[in-house]
Amino acid sequence: MSSNSAVAAKVRAMYGNCLTNTDFDNLLSSTGMGGICGYLKERSYSDVLADVSENDVHRGMLELRIICKLESEYNRLYKFVDAHQQVILDYWFMRREVNYLKHNIRNLFNRESELAHMPDPEEFSAFFQNHTSLDTQMCRNADSIEDFIAACKGTIYERFLKRAAAVSSDYFSIAMGLDALYYDAYWRECSKLCAHERTALERLIGSEIDMLNIIWIYRGKKYFKFSDEMIYTYLLPVNYRLTENTIKQLVSAKTVEEMVAAAGNTGYKRLFRRLSDGFYIEENLRRDMYKLAKSVFRTSPDTVAGLVAYLDLKDFEILNIVRVIEGIRYGLNKEVLKKHIRI
Repeated sequence: MSSNSAVAAKVRAMYGNCLTNTDFDNLLSSTGMGGICGYLKERSYSDVLADVSENDVHRGMLELRIICKLESEYNRLYKFVDAHQQVILDYWFMRREVNYLKHNIRNLFNRESELAHMPDPEEFSAFFQNHTSLDTQMCRNADSIEDFIAACKGTIYERFLKRAAAVSSDYFSIAMGLDALYYDAYWRECSKLCAHERTALERLIGSEIDMLNIIWIYRGKKYFKFSDEMIYTYLLPVNYRLTENTIKQLVSAKTVEEMVAAAGNTGYKRLFRRLSDGFYIEENLRRDMYKLAKSVFRTSPDTVAGLVAYLDLKDFEILNIVRVIEGIRYGLNKEVLKKHIRI
């Protein structure tokens, strides 16, 4: 069994190999996919790029190999930590399963649209295939919700999908329900940890839940014109810093402007910064979650929250690299790209 100090030393050493601002400046100055590949080989991505030639690498292959880095990091940590920490890492992975299910269920409902048959990157990820309990082939070929129920047999999703099928739920309701299922299960698992571990992890997960609920209230009012009752139906069933009274105030606000003003008193007012300048609220969420993950990693590296925060940071790093790859591939302005890189 690994000690807390050993876990802290492990994740700090792994974090020491993360890319820096200078690395991203150099990547942004690359002239093509070969240059990016060669640079990353010289850094901490040599294990997933060792057999890739800079002379003929294309964007799709490079992105898939970069994403594989997360599997390597996850496996290293999973094998190192003890059983209760592995349970939490299982929930970190569960987020990917939920996204995969949502993607494929959306394809089922949109079978006649351009979105249908668009692949999910997880379909090509050895990381995902090696860890999921879902029947991914059945998910890809599903013709009904009943097929998804069969694909999820024995998992936490099976009972939920049976209920959804029984009432003929639409995609939106299923997607929101899967999110609620995930966060509720994750939160309950957090409550089983000791106080020191729980406090750090709840800060990471609870803040995300609070912000997602604020975003949902905002979107429900601004774009969907939902009633208060409908908004409540889809809120994530967890309270962290948002009390029931605060949520009631946000939901019952008469206008979007009134709701945003009330949200400014919650500690999450940064979600609404610079929206008039073309920023998106979801992008602000990602920025805040990146900062939070870095803070939790620095203050609680000896906890399971430190492990989760590290994996989140690595996920952000990979997203940054993919943005650079796509930006260079399509000739986007490098200074604009740099604004979306979080280090």
